[in-house]
Amino acid sequence: MVFYFGGGWVAGNAGQFAPQSQYLATRGMVGIAGIYSVFDLRSYPKLDKAAPAYGVTPQELAERNDALNPIARIGVIAKAGVPAFLLHGDKDTLVPRRENSAEFARHYREAGAEAQRTLKILEGQGHNMFDGFFRSQELVDFVIARAKAQPAQRLPPDFFSCPSVLFVELPHPCTASSSPSPPSSCC
Repeated sequence: MVFYFGGGWVAGNAGQFAPQSQYLATRGMVGIAGIYSVFDLRSYPKLDKAAPAYGVTPQELAERNDALNPIARIGVIAKAGVPAFLLHGDKDTLVPRRENSAEFARHYREAGAEAQRTLKILEGQGHNMFDGFFRSQELVDFVIARAKAQPAQRLPPDFFSCPSVLFVELPHPCTASSSPSPPSSCC
């Protein structure tokens, strides 16, 4: 199953697929596939545009970066060995590669999970509709392989208690007044 979200933070929201993604992940269908993906909200869409999705001010989002910014939680995904395949253009000025895909790759390297991650850089490409992004056979093969994978993957116990790991627009347990105390690795 593939969930596609795009929209430049102006249409839809990335959290709309959270329930389906969580359901499938508990059954072993785990993987990250992305085309010029945003992982660091500071680089794009910038804190002033991302803050309303969390119900906080830009200053509060900056102060709580480690809990709310997806890039700060990539280590959890990397340590769990979640397979990832990312495509990014080397000329992308909208979603900077260095702060997003390259930083994602660094977290995997530091976790010793580099073999679980592919970052393919498309030379001469920016943030555009280039067929090499959207008709990548390698990306299609990765998604199909993840759909067929056996549920051997075990996710950390606190994986879904910290929605910012993958789903940045969900209410975060650290701010929800009715939720129990979040795990120590969360906030």
